Amino acid sequence: MEEHQPRALVILASAQIDYQIKSLLEAFFWPRAAKKNDPDELLENDNPLSSFSSRIKICRRLGLLDDRLAEALHKLREIRNQAAHWLSFGVADAPLKDQLKHLKSLIVARRSYRLTVARFFSEPKLTEFESLQAVLLTLSVLRHERSSSCKWLHVRRVCSPSQVERATTADRRFRSLRKDGRRCAEQNLVGRRCHATLKMRAVSAS
Repeated sequence: MEEHQPRALVILASAQIDYQIKSLLEAFFWPRAAKKNDPDELLENDNPLSSFSSRIKICRRLGLLDDRLAEALHKLREIRNQAAHWLSFGVADAPLKDQLKHLKSLIVARRSYRLTVARFFSEPKLTEFESLQAVLLTLSVLRHERSSSCKWLHVRRVCSPSQVERATTADRRFRSLRKDGRRCAEQNLVGRRCHATLKMRAVSAS
């Protein structure tokens, strides 16, 4: 975030956030079917989840992003498009000033925003450009943790505790059912082998 031009700052930060969301989805999904050196069949090229917009939408539907954070990312996406195409791009000029104000309103209540301001800015009262920097820094840190008990991500910074708990419970049930299914399949296989062995012995005895 060392850029001092709003246009470059928005474009670079959006690219970083898009990459973070792509990485989040790669870690959440089961391994891809494509070969290692081939494009991901969902997340790359012209595939369904290759755009910033579609990735935000699927993350919200999967519960990886809450509604306000998803709305903030969509707003950032709109501002990024303006940064790429508008000749004039000043944070103090309308309508961009109002859009940035709305974006900040979606983020300012988050604990991560307050921590970002306290850590990286010396004055609590920020200029318009510093506010933009603080918002983009907050959005750029979408951290997640791998759980040792399951293969999906606990995105604790963007999910509510109840969402995490429901997802954890559902994952445990799924893993339990899958384990029971394997056990039943193994028992059926053993049973079929025993039946075949008894049948062969009966044929030999006759």
